[in-house]
Amino acid sequence: MAISHLGHDVLWRIFLMNANLDVVEDLGKLYELNKGPPRYTYSALTITRRTSQVCQSWRDLILGSSSIWGRVIHLDFLNQETSDWREELLRRTGEAPLCVKGEVMGYVVEDFFLSLLETEWSRIRRLDVRIHNEWEFEDETWEPLLRPTSSLECFNLNYSYSNSRILSGSKVKLFSNNAPSLREFYSSGIPFSLQASWIPQLRHITLSLPFNGPQILDALKSMLFLESIQLEDGIVFYQTGVGDPPLPHIVLPHLRNVAVTGHFGTCTQFLVCITPSLGCGVNVDSTNKKRIKEMTSQELKMAESVFSRYSQNYFDVYTPTRVVLRLCRGEFHIHDLLDPIRLPSSPTFKLDIHSSPSSPISVFINCITITPMAALTHLDLQLSAGAIEPHNQHFIRFMYCLSSLEVLQISSMATLEFLRSMTWTHSTPFPALHTIKMVQSMTQSTKKLVSELMQPFLKWRVQLRFPITVLDLTFCDTGMFGNLTFLESFPGLKLRWSSQGAFGEYLCGRRTPGALRF
Repeated sequence: MAISHLGHDVLWRIFLMNANLDVVEDLGKLYELNKGPPRYTYSALTITRRTSQVCQSWRDLILGSSSIWGRVIHLDFLNQETSDWREELLRRTGEAPLCVKGEVMGYVVEDFFLSLLETEWSRIRRLDVRIHNEWEFEDETWEPLLRPTSSLECFNLNYSYSNSRILSGSKVKLFSNNAPSLREFYSSGIPFSLQASWIPQLRHITLSLPFNGPQILDALKSMLFLESIQLEDGIVFYQTGVGDPPLPHIVLPHLRNVAVTGHFGTCTQFLVCITPSLGCGVNVDSTNKKRIKEMTSQELKMAESVFSRYSQNYFDVYTPTRVVLRLCRGEFHIHDLLDPIRLPSSPTFKLDIHSSPSSPISVFINCITITPMAALTHLDLQLSAGAIEPHNQHFIRFMYCLSSLEVLQISSMATLEFLRSMTWTHSTPFPALHTIKMVQSMTQSTKKLVSELMQPFLKWRVQLRFPITVLDLTFCDTGMFGNLTFLESFPGLKLRWSSQGAFGEYLCGRRTPGALRF
């Protein structure tokens, strides 16, 4: 059916779906170089405006729908010198609820945004704004935030500078303690009470200083509908003194995502106290170099236990097929890459742990060894020199789990020699492996690909009777290849590369070795 034959009710639903500020498409490739729109993005506001100019029928339908225009108050596209378009947009919203999103940069957008807060606060439904000023406003500027609001569902208001604050004083009553529709609260730098009436109804929350661990856990007791929580850097979880009760354990049956940034001990202590829903994602970031210190044996034991619990809880639901694993001295990173069929909002699993170089970081591999890794087909393995020993039993046990691994992505050819030199004691490691993909990092962009590191690995796989069939160098600079004619001794091996936007492929064994000289 042609779109011109669709009824107005169906068209209106399509236009309403397009009026979604949380979906910003990157259309930069449709434009000539240096002639794209701001930041190479289109907005739901721009799409709605241009849709209303297609034909008279569509124009009448869209202009007559205040609810559509109320959903597209995108500050990034409202910085015109004159106020004509901003005033016209507000007029088109009528009395509809408002969704306001964007970056406050410059006096024009700043004045418009503050005016919206002052005059339209009662009908703002979603607020997602970052302020880029280097100065803080007086508290009087934020007086609208102290008013009750029956419409507000999502509140995300932050300065881009972490030390800046919105409102001051610990006794401020945000929303006058009256926001019955609020479900999402992401702001930091705004004082509020964890005993506020709107806290128990939240589905999503971000917490930061000045709250501490015991205060947060106490508040979570009443937040039974919580679906995601993010704790920002600086929050301290401490065990109380002798004779004081231990930190409570909280069951959050709807929790799907938990993110913690901060000191390693803070991250683990919080996770220990929480039992989330089955399949809950976790994102731990303890990479603040100012806080790095050697882990105690007690911290390591606690961390291994809690990360094992969370990884098994997650991977029992989301069987991993694509994983990034990075090991450096004192660093452990693992990231479950979402499958294309999963929504971006799906839970994810990511650990980014930094400690002193002397900490036995490899023990964290045990946390993922107990999970079902047999379905893993793609592994991005990043190993730095000295990060782990070839005979490390934690790592060997993990590698033996990868029975379905098909594609191994590396950032250094030295990784191949490391894998070959590992202490393999029984069955063939990764029997399904057929592709090695080399992705050259920026730090290695000037290093030659060393044949002495590739050739032994390829021979080893042939001897195991599980040869590599594809060597993918698409993401490497061909200027660093040098002479790769030794690959001719591996018949059936496909070499792939890219040069100046053109893709090349050579099937080894054709006896035209000149094609392998770069």
